[in-house]
Parts: sequence; C-alpha cells; structure tokens
Amino acid sequence: MVTDVTRQHEDAALAALAQGRFGEARAHLDAALDVGRARGDRPAQGHALLGLAEIAVAEDRYADAEALLEEALAAHRASDDPRGVADAVAALGDVARLRGDYGAALILLEQAKESYRVSGDGDREAGVLTGLAEVARLQGRLGEAVALLEEALPRQRASGDRVAAAATIRALGDVAIRQGRHDDAAAALAEALTAYRSLGNRLGEAAVLARLADLSRLQARYAEAVDLLEDALPIQRDLGDRRGEAGSLHRLAMVAIRQGRHADATYLLEQALPIQRDIGDRRGEATTLTSLADVARLQGRYADAHALLDQALPIHQAIGNRHGEATTLTALADVAGLQGRPDEAAALLDRALPVHRAIGNRLGEANTLQRLADVARHGRQYAEAGRLLDQALPIHRAIANRLGEANTLHGLAEIARVEGRLEETRARLDEALPIYRGLGNRFGEASALLCSARTRGAVGDVPGARADYLSAERLFRTVAPAWAESAAAEAATLPTAPD
Repeated sequence: MVTDVTRQHEDAALAALAQGRFGEARAHLDAALDVGRARGDRPAQGHALLGLAEIAVAEDRYADAEALLEEALAAHRASDDPRGVADAVAALGDVARLRGDYGAALILLEQAKESYRVSGDGDREAGVLTGLAEVARLQGRLGEAVALLEEALPRQRASGDRVAAAATIRALGDVAIRQGRHDDAAAALAEALTAYRSLGNRLGEAAVLARLADLSRLQARYAEAVDLLEDALPIQRDLGDRRGEAGSLHRLAMVAIRQGRHADATYLLEQALPIQRDIGDRRGEATTLTSLADVARLQGRYADAHALLDQALPIHQAIGNRHGEATTLTALADVAGLQGRPDEAAALLDRALPVHRAIGNRLGEANTLQRLADVARHGRQYAEAGRLLDQALPIHRAIANRLGEANTLHGLAEIARVEGRLEETRARLDEALPIYRGLGNRFGEASALLCSARTRGAVGDVPGARADYLSAERLFRTVAPAWAESAAAEAATLPTAPD
C-alpha cells in the first residue's frame, strides 16, 4: 500500500514535472523509491519507478526508461496490481513509439487499452487512445489519429480531466496542421491555449504558443510567428524548461530560413545546440544538426551540409530513433541530388524506404516514393517516375493525407504534360486543384495553376493560359514572391492578341 510519505513525494514530483523541473522531480521520486524499498512496499516502488521512467523519457534516455519500466512492471506484478501492470505496459508502449518501433508500440498500447477497458478505468483508457493516436500520426494514418483523439476527448471531458483534454485538443491541432487543415488547426490550438491558461499550466501554454508559431510560419505570417515564439521563450526560461527554450530558438531559426535570413538562422541554431547537448537532448541535437545542414544546403555549402548530416545520422541510430534515421537519409539524398549525384541520391532513398516500411510509417513511405520519383523525373525517366507516384497516391489516400494526395496528383500531371498527354494533365489538375483550395494551400494551388497555364499554352489556348498565369502570380505574391516574378515572366512570352 502506498504510504502517506511516498504519496507526498509523488505529489511533489508531479508538481515539479508539470513545470519541467526534472532534477527536483527526480529527487522526490528517488526518496519515494527508497521509502518503498525500506518498507517492502512494492506498489510504492512501482509508482516511483514509473515516475523516474517518465523523467528518463523526457531526457531521451530510452534504454534507462525501459529498464525502470521493466522493474516497475515486476513490482506491480508481484503485488498483484493489474492497474500498475497496465500503467507500466502503456509506458513501455510510449517508449517504443519514441524509439520509432511503432509495431511494438501498437502491441503494448493495445494490451494496456484492453486491461483498462476490462477494469472499467475509462480515464486511463482515454490516455492510451491518445498514445495510439500519436502512433497513427507518426505512421501517417492521419484520419485514424483524428478518430482516436475524438474518441478520447469526450471521456476526458466527462471525467473532468482538464489537463488531459487540453493535451488532446492540442494533438488534434497538430494533426490538422499535418493534414493542411489550417483553419481547423488554428481553432483547436486556440482552444488548447485558453484551456492551459485557465489551468495555470504555463508549460502547456508555451508549447501551444510554439505550435501556433509553426502554423503562422506555414502560412507565411512570419512576424506573427516571431511574436508567438517571443511570448513562449520567457515562459520557458522562467520555468527552467531548457528543452522548450531550445525548441523555440529552433523554431525562430525556421522562420529566419523561410525569410532568407540564413546568418540569423545559423546564430539561433548555434544557441540551441549547446543547450540540447548540455541537457542530454540527443534527439533535439540531431534535429538541430539537420537544420544547420539545411541552412548550409540553401547557401550552396553542400560539403558542410553533408558533414552535419553525417553527425546527425549516428545519433539517431544510437538512440534507436529509426524515424530520425530515415529522415536524415532523405536529407542526405537531397544534398546528393543537388551535387549532381542522382545515383547516390537514389541509393540513399532506397535505404530510407525500407526503414519507413519497417516501422509502419506510411507517410514517410509515400514521401520517399515521391522523392524517388523526383530523382527519376530529373533524369528524364518519366515512366519510372510515374510508376513511383502511382505507388504513393493510394497510400496518401488510405491515410487521408489530402496534401500528399494533391502533390502526387500534381506530380503525375507534370509528367503527363512533359510527355504530351495533355488531356491526362488536365484530368490530374482537375483533381488536385480542389484539394489545394479546400486546404487553403496557396502555394500548391498556384503551382498547379502554373502547370495548367503551360498546358493551355501548349494547345494554343492563349486566353486560358494568360488567366491561369495571372491567378498563379497573384497567389504566389502572397506566399512566394520570387515565384510570382517567374510566373509573370512566363506569361510575358505568350503571343499577344492580334489588333
């Protein structure tokens, strides 16, 4: 039985964890564990070990977390505590998810879900549903992720668990961003922000501000993104949330990259990197190295980009982050392509593809097929490019990734246009354009209109081509001004109407 002393330590640890004070939380949990061991209180030991595992996860010490959870599992089994057993199994599922072992994560989380269902513990079952939703999101099963989150949310609201409900609403916003549903994402994140502020949960507030900044960046509202991050940073610094601080610096760098301020981006990333190294955030370190490589790539410093990615790859491999491994291989492929080494690019993508498939990351699989198609298309291997895109399209549709579907349709349209199959080009664009418009994706819509203008021009439909060029130019001016100039220049080459 958990004693008052251990309960006091656990409550203090929970309060510290909520504020990101991991050292303080660890001290309380170590004390609770010592008391539990001294008294032979196996449930108390199990609870303390679960908390220590949570801290290990937050610090990316996945092997330590798994060892602590296995010890917790044994303690709960020895004391015939089915709820504690389910808690440990669910936590092991979360660690498997973080390591990129999505198959193991699904098995463990489904086991925990069934245990909670049988015992009638709806609150914990709802928590597992959100974990399953995260796995679905990472695997690119975005529609399924939404369904799971929408199943969990009413349970959390009915039980009065406002913190869990806020986290689920925030997760719905995250998925909406990935699906390109920006208005839905903004509404969900605004609701989550209000919830966290009403709870006085400043850590959650800062996290939502950072995610809102991501949305603003994607919509090219860069000043707004910076303002949101500058609201988040002081909160994270006040709380001692160094991981969050590094994340916000990284996000500010992403805005700077979008604005072409590469020196500022490098400065911000070089501020984030030592923080991540100091706190042992290896996943964050690898991500920042990848972003520094992105800056180097954009500046044409391909050798530097390659060297930075070569540092990131073994970090992902060392911590068992297979998702990060595949993403880094893809980034290396991008650099190889820019250096004029298409065969190396294809080989790297061929290494990434089975990793995505092994972890069940269908979104990563589809995106990698699209990149392989890009390599083939640039090599004028249009039949191979079309074959690869034909594999990607049903995956995007199966996982309800509307943006990926539209981009693939657009890619197939471009291939058909180059090969002179203009009716097929129009048909593909007629499918892609409504999706882009429905998502509010102006860049995608403008790019598809540019393809349409070229197609119309090829068949002598000069008025139609001119109208599409003008529409594309107007859209590009709101999201990518350089592309607007290119569209205007192409339109100027159209034959003029006779007097």
